[in-house]
Amino acid sequence: MAESSFNRKLRHNLELLSFKVFRVESHATSPGIPDNHWLLSGPPYGTSGWIEVKESSAVNPKTVEYRPQQVPWILDYCRAGGRCCTLVHIPKTEEVLYIEGRYAKAASIDLRSTPVHRLDLRDNEVWAKIGKLLRLG
Repeated sequence: MAESSFNRKLRHNLELLSFKVFRVESHATSPGIPDNHWLLSGPPYGTSGWIEVKESSAVNPKTVEYRPQQVPWILDYCRAGGRCCTLVHIPKTEEVLYIEGRYAKAASIDLRSTPVHRLDLRDNEVWAKIGKLLRLG
C-alpha cells in the first residue's frame, strides 16, 4: 500500500471515530507542515492536531526520514502545546508505528531508542487505539 493509499485508509477509519481529517499538501506555503490535520468532531470538542505519514520498506526501520523542515516544525508545534505525531506505515508487516511529535528528532536519529507504539493493522481495534493515542496527545 502506497503512502497515499494509507492516508485514505487513515482518513476513512478515523472519520468512523468522529474525527474530521484534512489532507494538507502545503510544501510551498509552510515547509515542514505535516500531511494531515485532524479535528475531533465529538466530545471533547476543539481537540485537534497534526499527523505526518511516512512509509517504510524496512521491517524494522532504523530512522524516520523526515524532510529538513519537518522536525523543527513538529517540535515547535509541540512546544507550543499542539498535538502532533508521526505514523510510519510498514506494509511488509502490516504495522504502523505511532511516534509522538516530541520524539521526532530522536526518531530521525535512531528510531530503535525512541519511544514508539507498534500497532498491528490486522488488529480489529487498531484504529480505536490510534484514535485514543491522538486524543491523549
